[in-house]
Amino acid sequence: MPSLQRRSGTDEFFSIIFGISVQLARTYLFIKTAIKAVIYIVLVAILSFCGDPFQLTTNFYFAKKQNLLNEFGVKLGWFWTLLLLVPFIYITTKAHGKNTYVVLDRFVIFERRTGRCYGSEQSSRSNCRTDGGKWIPGFDISGHCFLLIYSSLIICEESHAFRNIPYVYEKGSTSRRTKQSLNEVFTIKIYFLLLFALHLIWDFELIVTTLCYHHIHHKLVGAAFGIACWYFTYHIWYPVIGVPPAPICIKVRQKHPLASE
Repeated sequence: MPSLQRRSGTDEFFSIIFGISVQLARTYLFIKTAIKAVIYIVLVAILSFCGDPFQLTTNFYFAKKQNLLNEFGVKLGWFWTLLLLVPFIYITTKAHGKNTYVVLDRFVIFERRTGRCYGSEQSSRSNCRTDGGKWIPGFDISGHCFLLIYSSLIICEESHAFRNIPYVYEKGSTSRRTKQSLNEVFTIKIYFLLLFALHLIWDFELIVTTLCYHHIHHKLVGAAFGIACWYFTYHIWYPVIGVPPAPICIKVRQKHPLASE
């Protein structure tokens, strides 16, 4: 009997912690995406001006390019984002995916074409040092700012599908209130919390990137590209073009306008 009470108390404790975590995630992820986009561009601008005085690159682990979070997190950022988003969207009834590697590759090409090799004008970036020259960087659009902001805004958009989950199961027939339905809701909440955690990691990396790397105009252009891609995806591509079909998060807001407030 005492062991049963201890188990009951432990279960209740974890249930409370789990519930609080879900509410925190809802509060953070349900901020209007347009407002968050404005916050990101302002944050990048302000932190870019403040970056030099901090000089984090000399003594801060996460400011080093070789840190594990950058090597296995940000550089694989789209993989981690989709790894969590696709199952979440699938379970909430509609799966979709997008590819940003083409965009990032264009950033690299643009930087190479705007750069030049001092001392050996005909050399490419890869051959410049070998030919005795010094590579003068071109306009290096921040791929980190682009990818981190675009990924975070997509997470926010798709997280809106979670708003309607309690409504779906509440208004459903009694036959749906089964153990399987409860397990589905629990699984959705787990993915929702994982998306929340990933969003926090991307925000942290965005702050580090903004403080330590690139010139301010490189970061602002990267951030602007990320916001522009988000706007095109969710305000032009899905609503206007309609191919592929709009994800569930947009349909939820269309049926329940208060969900976007």
